Amino acid sequence: MLKRIASVIAPTLKRIASFAVSASKKTAGAIVPALVKIANVLVPALKKIAGAIVTALVKIANVIIPALKKIAGAVKPWLEKCVHAVTPKRILVTASLLMGILCVTLVYVLLVSEAPPLTAFEKARHAISQARHAEAAIYAPDLLQEAELSWERALTNWEQESQKWRHQRRFRAATIATIKTTRLADSAAAVAMVHKDSLQWLAATGISLVKARIETLRTQFETLPMQSQLRIRFMMGELAIIESELAFQREDFVQAVARYQHAAEHVGSAGDEAMKTLHAYLGDIPKWQKWATETIDWSKQQQDVAIIVDKIAARSKIYKAGELVVEFPIELGPYWVGHKK
Repeated sequence: MLKRIASVIAPTLKRIASFAVSASKKTAGAIVPALVKIANVLVPALKKIAGAIVTALVKIANVIIPALKKIAGAVKPWLEKCVHAVTPKRILVTASLLMGILCVTLVYVLLVSEAPPLTAFEKARHAISQARHAEAAIYAPDLLQEAELSWERALTNWEQESQKWRHQRRFRAATIATIKTTRLADSAAAVAMVHKDSLQWLAATGISLVKARIETLRTQFETLPMQSQLRIRFMMGELAIIESELAFQREDFVQAVARYQHAAEHVGSAGDEAMKTLHAYLGDIPKWQKWATETIDWSKQQQDVAIIVDKIAARSKIYKAGELVVEFPIELGPYWVGHKK
């Protein structure tokens, strides 16, 4: 099968190959004459251009060389005089003059240029460090921030001036900024210490007062009923005062003051509202006393038994014919204050 296919394809491939060879020969035969014609035109033109360039260069050389010879002839006597005039003494004098000029220039540069304010910068840096150590970031943040901004301006000016030539440096702005930095940092440190001390005293006093208030109210609320909302508020106040004490122990007096004030608000409002309710309730005591007297009189007149409950004393009294027969303690519910329906 393969032999048959090969016998069929082989003649076709031979024809294609012979056609390609004949086509390439025809193409080459057409290109070569064209290239020869182009070369015949370009070569004479290039020869003419090269000849013109060489001729021009020769003319220029014929003009320049005599001129250079004349210049050399004129300079030669002067150079010979200079060589003969150079002596060790003159060399020494010239060198001395040059050294003098150099020294004067250096002195001028040193006098004109400004020295960097190293002392002022070190003082400002130390003041910033002291302010941070005094916790000015907490107790005097505005002053410390202003001091740090002034310090950054001083450093920026220093860097800019240091990049200039020595005689062009001007550190006046940097010096002013460092002086301002020192003043602000010192103020921040002083204010921070005073503020910290005052907050410490305020926190200690406030915590003591709120704790005393809590103990007083706790004693009262043990015997008096309290609504659930008031009790929750009271417990939140107790929690806040504990947080205030913990902050005080770690010397975070800002937080200590904030938490004790929060505690005072909760405890105070709960206590005030509870006492307001109690006072309103106890305002009816004269009326209750009148009722008790009338009840005893009724028992006497009617020769009957009467029961009087003293909720404040948590005792019950039984009268017969106006006479006290028996008295005993009683248990009241958690919300005994207030009128019952």
